[in-house]
Amino acid sequence: MALPTVTIIGRINAGKSTLFNRLTETEKAITSPVPGTTRDRIYSRVQWQKIQFNLIDTGGVDIEQLKNSIELLRTKKWIKEPGLIEKEVIKQTQKALKEATLLLFVADGQAGLMKHDRDLAKILKRFQKPIVLACNKIDSPKWNDRVSDFFSLGLGEPIPVSAKNGSGTGDLLDRIVEELNKVQKNNWDLVEKGTELETIRVSFIGKPSVGKSSLLNAILGEERVITSPIPQTTREPQDIDIIYKDKKITLVDTAGLKKRRNTAPGLDSVSYKRSLDCIKKSDIVLFVLDLSTHSSGQDLRLSGTIENSTASAIIIANKWDLIQNKETISAQIATDYIKKMLPPLSWAPIIYTSAVYGKNVQKILDLILEVYERRKIASTDEALAKILKNILRMKKPYGGTGIEKPYITKIKQTRTNPPEFTLYLGKNQSLDETYLNYVKKTFRTQFDLEGVNFKTKIGN
Repeated sequence: MALPTVTIIGRINAGKSTLFNRLTETEKAITSPVPGTTRDRIYSRVQWQKIQFNLIDTGGVDIEQLKNSIELLRTKKWIKEPGLIEKEVIKQTQKALKEATLLLFVADGQAGLMKHDRDLAKILKRFQKPIVLACNKIDSPKWNDRVSDFFSLGLGEPIPVSAKNGSGTGDLLDRIVEELNKVQKNNWDLVEKGTELETIRVSFIGKPSVGKSSLLNAILGEERVITSPIPQTTREPQDIDIIYKDKKITLVDTAGLKKRRNTAPGLDSVSYKRSLDCIKKSDIVLFVLDLSTHSSGQDLRLSGTIENSTASAIIIANKWDLIQNKETISAQIATDYIKKMLPPLSWAPIIYTSAVYGKNVQKILDLILEVYERRKIASTDEALAKILKNILRMKKPYGGTGIEKPYITKIKQTRTNPPEFTLYLGKNQSLDETYLNYVKKTFRTQFDLEGVNFKTKIGN
């Protein structure tokens, strides 16, 4: 049986994202005092009392907007006006409400019971789903007297919690599991046993407004993340697990990366750092370019950051539909241009897409699987010795000016996924960087390592 889903819902700045991070023991959701920090719905898995459930964080609810759209939701219709981020947040919240097995209503216990809480309680009751009420921000006993006011909402006993210090969260999880078991009479799947599927972690990286979120939605076939022409629409990295050809792929949407000096302190800075962290943690980076604009210095800097990581790379040349004169500007001409402008990723395959029309978006998944399989190469000593013999026959090794002429005694693979090769030289010898690049290029050709970011080391 599929895992149950618990959706966190509440008005703006009730501490939903902080509670989400506390319950999931992660920092997936960015938290800040800025109203409306969370936009997309964020998923994570929680385990409690041998029961697992999916927890969804949602953007803060604007009561009037939700009330205006509630009938559309109940009749399986959605807001049609795209573009305004606030309406897109409501759309994401609507979908999370519909998906939920149980609703976790988070109120601000310090602020006390407010009209918005009463209005939201009335709206949530219409969904006829179990509701657990958490009074958040009860960080000290002085706030306890305000909890009893929430009984009047008719949602059962409110549970005082502090997402900040963790008090009360055990009681909250007990109540959630208790309510879930009432729904299925203790018939939910227990903690999954056996071997987990190997996970391929893939991040969408690029400048703002290149179409990362649109590409992800096109791959998924649904609006999982908010898209908008407004730069920096995405704030938190979004982890979305899919199964494709019996492989588990975690797709991560990230905030657009502006020039560091153009990144404002606060939310932009946090988003910037998290996007860079995603590169470090990824098996494969999908580097998304906007073909309708010229390549920039920021694209070059990002390509260098990817090359300096251990992540493999695929270049997604998006917005191919906006290119004029395709008769004269072929994909090959565009490929030559991209490789010239982004030399650090000259080894990465390029796929031309249109997120708007769905062109080649499913081929991205096939290419991900191909590159990932190449990452797992395990070469034998015999194969490496043969390649070394060919390398030395074609071009003798050389070091820098005034350095003793080096000699490569052997090559060994010292790591896989991603691969790493060590070239062993004579004592105190070194190789010139251009010769090392020649060796890497030979490896890439001989082992078919297109898209694989592998490293070569010098050993003595």
